[in-house]
Order: sequence, then C-alpha cells, then structure tokens
Amino acid sequence: MKKSLEYLLILSCVVLLGIAQQSEAAIYYVDQSAGADTNNGSQSTPWKNMPGSMQTNNSGYLANNWVKLQTGDTLIVKAGTYNHRWVINSTYYSSGVTVQRDTASGSAIIDGTGLTFGSYDSLVFIDKVADLTIDGLTAAGFTVQNSPMYGLRAWGNSEAIKTTGLKVYFLKAYNNGYQNILVQKQQNFHFNNIEVNGNSKTGGYQGGFYFGDDGGGNDNGLVENATSHHNGSPPGSSPGGNNVYIGFWITNSTNLTFKNCQAYANAGRGFDIGTVGSVSTTTDNIKVFNSISHNNSVGFGANLEDISGTARVFFVNTIATNNGMGYDIYNGISAYIYNSIAAFNGTGFYGASQETTGAYANRYYYAEIKNTIFYMNTTNDVEQFNINSLYNSIIPMDYNYWGYGKQAKAVYWNDSTVYDPYFYNTSSAPGGTSRSWYTKHGQDAHSLNSIDGKLPQFVSAVSNSSQTYNYDFNLQSTSNLLGKGTQLTTYTYMNGKSPVTTTLPSDVAVALTVDMNGYKRPTPMSIGPYEYAGTTPTPPPARSLRELIN
Repeated sequence: MKKSLEYLLILSCVVLLGIAQQSEAAIYYVDQSAGADTNNGSQSTPWKNMPGSMQTNNSGYLANNWVKLQTGDTLIVKAGTYNHRWVINSTYYSSGVTVQRDTASGSAIIDGTGLTFGSYDSLVFIDKVADLTIDGLTAAGFTVQNSPMYGLRAWGNSEAIKTTGLKVYFLKAYNNGYQNILVQKQQNFHFNNIEVNGNSKTGGYQGGFYFGDDGGGNDNGLVENATSHHNGSPPGSSPGGNNVYIGFWITNSTNLTFKNCQAYANAGRGFDIGTVGSVSTTTDNIKVFNSISHNNSVGFGANLEDISGTARVFFVNTIATNNGMGYDIYNGISAYIYNSIAAFNGTGFYGASQETTGAYANRYYYAEIKNTIFYMNTTNDVEQFNINSLYNSIIPMDYNYWGYGKQAKAVYWNDSTVYDPYFYNTSSAPGGTSRSWYTKHGQDAHSLNSIDGKLPQFVSAVSNSSQTYNYDFNLQSTSNLLGKGTQLTTYTYMNGKSPVTTTLPSDVAVALTVDMNGYKRPTPMSIGPYEYAGTTPTPPPARSLRELIN
C-alpha cells in the first residue's frame, strides 16, 4: 500500500508539473509597421521582426531584445513585408514552437530583395528544430519571395537521425532563384496548402519543391493540396539531362505521399522521383494520389540508379495531359500506374529496362499499368525500349483503354530480339485475344479500344495548348469504361532481379476505393480516375495524419 501511495504521489506531481508547464506557454507578437526589436514581444509592445532575423548584409542577427521561444510557445506575425533572412534554429527556438500569421491582416511576406546571401543560404532557414509549425492559416498567409538563392529550406540533423515533426501550412513561395522549397533530413513532416510559383525564372538551380538530395533524404512525409508551376521557361522545354525546373522533385527518400497535388507549366518535369549523387538511401515507397501534371516536359517521371533494395513508386488516380511525355519510367524502378489517364501528350508512357551489362546491370525494371486510359497521345501511347526478359518489361498491362487520336502506334516495343509495333488499325489494336499483342505477350485480354467502337464519352476533353487545365475527364452515364476495370489486391515488385508478389500497401488499397471526386468505387470499378458522377459521393473512411504518413 505504501508503494502504491508513493506511486500515486509521484504521478500526481508529474501531472501537475505538466499542467504548470502548459500554463506557462507564452504568446509573442511581431508587427513590422508598429513594432520594435527592442520591445518585449507582448501584444501591446510587439517586436518588429521575427526572432532569428538577420542583418541585411547577413553578418549576424539584428540588434534585439528577443527571447528564446520555449516548447508550446506561439509567435503571431502580423501582415507586412519583412526584408530580412529568417533563421529558425536553437538560438531562438526550442522544439514544439508554433509560428502563426495574424489573420486580422493580409499576407506576411518574407522578401529577399537586396539582401546579401552566402553560398547555399535560403531566405527562410529551418535548422534542426523539431516539431515546428508554420501556419499561414489562409491561402498564401506566409509568402517567401525574391530570394536569389533558396526560398524556404528545412535542414535536419542527419539521414540517420532526422529532425521530426515539421508542419508548414498555407504558404506561398514565389520567384526564388534556386529551389523554392527544399526539404532535407526530415521525417514525419506535413505540408498542406502550399503554392510554388517560379515566375518562369531560369538559371541556377531554379525549381519548385525538392525533397531529398545527396545525403539529405527524408522519411515519412505527407504533402497535400500543393501546386508547383512556372519553374523555368518556356513550359516543357527541358525534357531531361538536367535537374532543374522541376515541379516536385523527390530523391533518396522513403515513405513519402503526395495527395491532391498539381504541377503545371514547368520547363522540366512535373513530378520526378529517383536518386542523385552518392546514394545512401534507396528511394522507395513513394505514392502520388489524386494528382494532375500538365504542360510540363514530362508529367510523372521515375528512375533509379543501380543500387540494392526495393524501389516502389505508386501513381493512383493521376492525370498526365499535354506534356511532352505523360509517364516516363525507367532504370530499374518498380512503378504502378493505376486508375489514371495519359491524354494529349507526345508519348503517353515511355519505359526502358536496365542494361544487361554495364552500369545498371544489377536491377531489373518493372512497371504495371492497370485501369488506365491512353487517349489521343500524338506520337505513341506506350513506347518501350531494351526489353530483355519477363521482369525487365511492362508485362502486367491489362484492363486499360486505348483511344486512337493522331498517334500511329498503340505500343512500340523494341529491342534486339523483338520488333513488334502495335499499330492502330482494325487488325492490330489493344484488346481482343486474336491480335498479335495478346498472343505474343500474354496481356491486354480485357482492354478496350476506340477501333472497336468503345468510347470513353468524357464530359469535356478537347486538346488545347493553353497552360490552364481545362479538361473534364469525368465519365458520362453512357461511357463504355464504366465497370470495365479490375479490383486490385496484390502487386509485384523487384528486389534486385527477384520478383516478389505481396498484398498492396493499405494506403494504396484505400486510395483505390475512391475516385478523384471522392466517389466510392463500385465493384467492378471503372477504367480511369473517375467514376460516373451521377450520385452523391461517398467519402473514404477518415484516417489520422499518423496513418497517412506511415
């Protein structure tokens, strides 16, 4: 009994200590127009700049009376233009601090015009601060603009011990010289309602979002409701060969999810997933859900260096349209394109397997395309090169739709032993077991095509050269694509050269149960990203943030 009483007493003290600590959480205020950095940061006497603001010549912090914010503290920033680099590190910030915009005013703008920057400096630098929240509360509540170098950069401890819990909401990055948003060595992070507008800037390493880099990989992150556009100029003019002007660039990272995102009018790729530099982390388990990529050089790209380990990329309910290439998947990655559409691109899908000898000989390429629409791509729907064996090729391709437009070939398959262009004509088009593609390669038995009079009947889908996304790929009630898909429960990936078949990851399985509108998919589901929108959508089951980023 005595021990029990001692335990209860200790527990009570711990609880009371926690309550006391919570009650001591402070709120500080920043007001560019009415504040002074010699003030105490109270609501009546606010600071002029955020703690950690640098002198214009970058020689040190501004003269100030700032205090170090403690766990649980909140910094409220009023609208205005803050023309200083902002460094968030352990000098003035503990873990668990929230920086919030004052919603009674407009955007709080951090502007880099006329400032001195060192090599690899960023306008906003988050340096190894855990559980930090930056919340603009409404669209573009915080704006990071006109940096000659990086816009916002989040830097963690190391790839072995990453910094945890970064949350950035309602922020806009505009006209920054290098990557507008660079995230490195972070885990369990969340970005929501973020816009990058590169303002068609060229030169340097200009780009949109960059998650990763050599020695800077991330793990367990969710990015949702984000757009990245006008990185580089003109749109679609940088098809490959350089790592700039990309909307969303993801390298050397694992377990990242991109949901409800859009990349458009980028000179380079909309989404590019892979590895760079001296690789210490195999890029794996990257998921892109309910996202659109249009008017870029490539809509969705993924490739990998010749390193060990699994490497999986999932595209579910995605739309690639009006790009030079819709999906560009090559060099040993295991990719899955489910319930998606490639329309009005140059080539809808491009695939190339690993070499059998040389630099990329130890990993086989594998791609799986199901419940997906190929529609009026101008060169080829699917173009494949250097296919050398069963698990080098995109063999699992079925339950798709092929809509003839100006393209000459449905599938162009080429290597040293096979030359079998799969033309669009009455005797050779996808679907139908009597045709050469099915008899030679054992796939596409359940696919449909426009040659046989099967029409998708979209609500409104007409090719255009506008940078604005104005297609409507929703299906009409009479569409031939309704109920022609297949329910997916398993998938195959390559572990080096070995195929492994297993159950789909739970979040991929959940994503497959609803279309891009949030409509619950019936059994069997339709081909493409949409079901017929004739009834009230049934939302998917609610999931916690922890479930989404793990």
